[in-house]
Amino acid sequence: MPNSTAALARLNQRRVAVQILSRGREHMLVGSGDYQIDPDLGGVLRVHSDETDPDVELLFIEDAWNGEIRRGHGLGCDFLIRLAD
Repeated sequence: MPNSTAALARLNQRRVAVQILSRGREHMLVGSGDYQIDPDLGGVLRVHSDETDPDVELLFIEDAWNGEIRRGHGLGCDFLIRLAD
């Protein structure tokens, strides 16, 4: 799925896993996506954690992010966002 305006919007109200690969370590967050248009930032996808720390929220700003979106069915989710350093 290409990184386009429609890409993040498709994750609205869907179950989303976020895989963060950094310095050889993997971190995973699973939550629900909430896509909105912010007057200052433009399109923003918020992923609210459903797991151990419900106060965790990741923000993906359409014009600034450079991750990859895949199907997340293997993780019990609709989508998987992969981020790597």
